[in-house]
Amino acid sequence: MRRVECDIINSDNNFQATDVCRDGLEAYEKIKSTKYDGVVLDVNMPRMDGLQLLEKLQKESIKANVVMVSTLTSKDADTTIMALELGAIDFVTKPNNIIEAKGQEFKNSLLSVLSAALRMRRSTPALNSCNSRTVAAAKPAKPIKRLKPTGKNKLVALACSTGGPKALQSVIPYLPKNLNAPIVLVQHMPAGFTKSMAVRRMRWTLMIS
Repeated sequence: MRRVECDIINSDNNFQATDVCRDGLEAYEKIKSTKYDGVVLDVNMPRMDGLQLLEKLQKESIKANVVMVSTLTSKDADTTIMALELGAIDFVTKPNNIIEAKGQEFKNSLLSVLSAALRMRRSTPALNSCNSRTVAAAKPAKPIKRLKPTGKNKLVALACSTGGPKALQSVIPYLPKNLNAPIVLVQHMPAGFTKSMAVRRMRWTLMIS
């Protein structure tokens, strides 16, 4: 899989696979000392799995744009959702065999997710680079014109794609108990992972209800 993924990454002129690690511990040492545009992690890795690695990176405040590769098994799906909550940007469904791994579908999926991760990386520094002088010089935003409600029916809608699970973790647990409105959540995600995500969101809902 490492060879296949490297071949796919190197087939696109926008990317280059610069390092390959045999296990999670080796990956941790690399990420700790080298800054990468993106990191592709497998859920299952020797010595330190993907979840343990993300927890360690988070604990030590080591930033990395991580894309997870996971199978559709229930166990891996749960781990993947937890990985997204720990900061992974997105994930790619792992093929069942080497023939599928070398197929066009997996190639397109991996390159698409990596492209999204790269776009996120390019947009984040612009936010982090603002200093007090820049902010002070910025023109104040115009006040939002709020329309008066025309009826009693209310609906809260949340729509997410890349980075959604992590963002939702920062929103859903803090919704007011007396919201008095139904919530619709749309998360772009393969079907095999939606159940695990829904169960975890339900736990958060029970925490605030």
